[in-house]
Amino acid sequence: MVSRGMWHFAPWQNSRVIPRCVFSLQTQNEEDPFYTGCHITKNCFGAPAGCIKTKDCAAVVAVIVQGDEYHFELQARREAKYVAVGLSDDKNMGDDSVVECTNEDGEIALHTSWNSGKHNTRHATPEGAIELESASIKNDVIYCKFRRDKLTVIQGRTYDLVNTPYHLLVAAGKNLRRNGVNFHDIVYLGTSTSKKLSDVGEWIPASDLLIRLHGALMLASWIGTASIGMLLARYYRQTWVNSQLCGKDHWFAWHRFFMVLTWSMTIAAFVIIFVELGTWSSETIHASVGLATTILCFIQPFMAAMRPHPGAPRRALFNWAHWFVGNVAKICALIALFFAVRLNKAKLPEWVDWILTAYVVFYVLIHLILTHSGMRKFIFGVYFVVIVAFAATLIVITVLAPIEETWATFTNTF
Repeated sequence: MVSRGMWHFAPWQNSRVIPRCVFSLQTQNEEDPFYTGCHITKNCFGAPAGCIKTKDCAAVVAVIVQGDEYHFELQARREAKYVAVGLSDDKNMGDDSVVECTNEDGEIALHTSWNSGKHNTRHATPEGAIELESASIKNDVIYCKFRRDKLTVIQGRTYDLVNTPYHLLVAAGKNLRRNGVNFHDIVYLGTSTSKKLSDVGEWIPASDLLIRLHGALMLASWIGTASIGMLLARYYRQTWVNSQLCGKDHWFAWHRFFMVLTWSMTIAAFVIIFVELGTWSSETIHASVGLATTILCFIQPFMAAMRPHPGAPRRALFNWAHWFVGNVAKICALIALFFAVRLNKAKLPEWVDWILTAYVVFYVLIHLILTHSGMRKFIFGVYFVVIVAFAATLIVITVLAPIEETWATFTNTF
């Protein structure tokens, strides 16, 4: 048993539940003993990336190999109700053996489960194959240590900890559900490569490049190009009427240019996130609303290609349908962006909500001004500059996320 302070236990309730521990007070500056020996005598992997070095992981797992025995330690902060580790063939959820430590009314319980796609289901474990050894709750930090047999059969698959290399997945969340855990809304991360658990050394977190690229493209599309293209179609049909671009009215040529960019980047972002995740997930509102955005965006150019000739009886119906689908797509995109801030994979600070809110206020205000005002060329110039500034700011925050840590590293360097 690993000593983690002075404690006493209430009587056991079952073989896999350890009641809450009562600790003596310790100083705030005391170093967390969990990280002692990481990368030297035991494997450690935590989230967010780089937290093992700073010893402040939101969720962390350690693997200690002692002869033929494999011991796992799990710890999570930020008011976590559970922390879990998965053994996986890749860096993503899907067909993974998972062990969870959950805080159930002040008692730590050990459970085993299986990831099927993006869904997690509890299952029974062969007697003695996985056993809880010690656990504690202190200052809203949950900790547990368990032993796992070197050879187990889970869901018909044999897990050989001695000879088979595995990716580690670590996750933590704030909510439990009946007979299971809810979405990992605190943190989730997988290792970039697999290795044998007995090979002590640093685990490298999986790259989130595709996630950042997905976010950057969606922001460029719906904060940037769509905002400009839709405004041109709505208010600038009678502007620059004395000249044309490529045989088309200026407003239409530029509207088409910006909306083709929007369509291309949205489809590219959609494909990229599917490549990253490998499957569809309905666990978040962001995913569902983002799918709706992509579908509506996808059909818009095909609707435009079938538009009736000006003056045709059904032209008015087309105009309303085209306007409706475009604006619903825009609204869905904005909702998806607000919910993206809450995704732990995005690593965005909460104050990004205020930037998005400022953008929405500005966007609506410009529409109100243009409805009743002249000087449209001047207003468009101001609008273009501000929209580019909003888009660029949000893209930089997304690409360099977590931006506060990136900024701190940059300022400390100089």
